[in-house]
Amino acid sequence: MIQIDTDWLLEALDDHDELVHHHLDTQTGEIRCVSDMFDSTEELEELYEQMDESPGRWITIDPYPSRDGFRIMEAFVEGLPDDEGRRTLQRALSWKKPFSNFRDALREMPTLRDKWFAFHRERMIEVAREWLRVAGVDAELV
Repeated sequence: MIQIDTDWLLEALDDHDELVHHHLDTQTGEIRCVSDMFDSTEELEELYEQMDESPGRWITIDPYPSRDGFRIMEAFVEGLPDDEGRRTLQRALSWKKPFSNFRDALREMPTLRDKWFAFHRERMIEVAREWLRVAGVDAELV
């Protein structure tokens, strides 16, 4: 069983930047973050050589689908008491650009913001565990 840094894996699953790619080393638990734009050609070639030399050792970590991230936001809002905070977040989710509107609305509500981060982290840990199970990786999140 390998150990994987929970925060790194959650960040990788939540990173939707198309220029950044995350890869998990299934032997060590290391997560490599590479960017075609910022990493040197030598660094990229080295990683891709390692991946070619050991097929199956490295797994690409694809980001968690946005629609599922939206569902996490909806579940959070549905669990709130029926008050102004809940209604504000419901409106934010109904507008164009719901992710940024949701973040913006939470900036004005620090108590809900803290609750959101705790809720989101717990849900994403569940997502990470399921991702590891499906990928066939025997790992402990630390």
